[in-house]
Amino acid sequence: MHFPGRHILYLTRRFLASFWAMPLAVMVAALGLLGLFLSIDMSGGSVWAAAQPFPINLTGPTVEETVATINTVLIGLFTLFFSITLIVLTMASSSLGVRLIDRWIDNTVIKVTLSILLGLLVYAFLLQAAIDPDGPDAEIPRLSTLALLIMVVALGGWLSVAFHHLSRRIHVDTSIVSLAEDLKKNFSLMDDLVEAHSLPSWEAHGIEVRAKTSGYIEDIDYPGLARFARDKDLTVILSRRTGSFVLEGDRLALLSREVEDERALHRAYTIGGFRTNGQGARFQIMLLAEIAARALSPAVNDLYTAMTCIDHIVAGCAPVFASRKIGRGWISDRDGTPRLYPDFDTVIPVIEKPMDVIRHAAKDYPSVSQHLIEMTARLYHAAALPDDKAWLRAYANSVHEGARKAATVQADRDALDAALESFEEHG
Repeated sequence: MHFPGRHILYLTRRFLASFWAMPLAVMVAALGLLGLFLSIDMSGGSVWAAAQPFPINLTGPTVEETVATINTVLIGLFTLFFSITLIVLTMASSSLGVRLIDRWIDNTVIKVTLSILLGLLVYAFLLQAAIDPDGPDAEIPRLSTLALLIMVVALGGWLSVAFHHLSRRIHVDTSIVSLAEDLKKNFSLMDDLVEAHSLPSWEAHGIEVRAKTSGYIEDIDYPGLARFARDKDLTVILSRRTGSFVLEGDRLALLSREVEDERALHRAYTIGGFRTNGQGARFQIMLLAEIAARALSPAVNDLYTAMTCIDHIVAGCAPVFASRKIGRGWISDRDGTPRLYPDFDTVIPVIEKPMDVIRHAAKDYPSVSQHLIEMTARLYHAAALPDDKAWLRAYANSVHEGARKAATVQADRDALDAALESFEEHG
């Protein structure tokens, strides 16, 4: 089975999600809008406007001067907004991390603002080229100019919203909350699992599917793989998860039997050269850990930002810990037949390294380590699986051990001891 349609759809979605897709679309729309108004002007609209009172009955020189002035204003506004955006992103990347830039520039308000400015620039530039102030009175683009004036007035109102949004966008808490919301959404694989206690019996002699390139797995088309397995009447053990880094030749999956064409399987894996937001929960929790670690660096010392990251990591992980009734399991096809088996735990490996990053960064800050223990206790009480509870308890012990060794004041050590001792009582 082939997935050419999915590959084309993926490329299309990548283009539509790119920063310049919306501005290009608006620029094309501006061409159409200008053509519409010019045709109205040439079809008698300009003559009608000339018979109206001021400011509709513009003269040729006035139209030319007005459009030229608007062009100058639009160029200045575009340069100003683009420069402010770049400055803000530069400052943010140095304080919060460069990996958040993709999320910031993907913001709808920023893209809409630049799209409107570029669209109006295209409209105004071409309108200016179409003006002949000494030409026939019936061919002066009066209505086209009036439409431009109205759009520029509306732009002024929109820019007041856009500049305020830009200042809020860079606020660290806004980024943390946005990441936490995405973290919740991307812990959705658990809903597709049905119980399985062991690997299939054919695991030792399965047919290996190996990566053809190196990089990060950006996406795995689980429904497509399940359809492929159903059509070929086979089962598949998945060896790598979304967000994993693979080398060329690494095993991606095991098949229960050999198939004629493995290209369909390879198309189900999207492999890129760097980490992206599309890699799901693993990427979001790593970004939250990175923000927390930067906040706890000696140069920043922003303890409350680190605590906020901890709070939202716990909030994002609590639902999946609570809903986990099985550790690993099969992913079924649409007929309910188990087809795909993820040969990896679906939660702990995702959060383990990021949580260790926070533990390392927090060990010199007893108050943050104490908060981390207390929030881990809340996850502990939310968890349904004994294995998850055991990991969370061991993690709390490691946080306590590292922070207690680093603490130089007895009061801090006592507070850490009390947090660990009351671990079972939190919830």
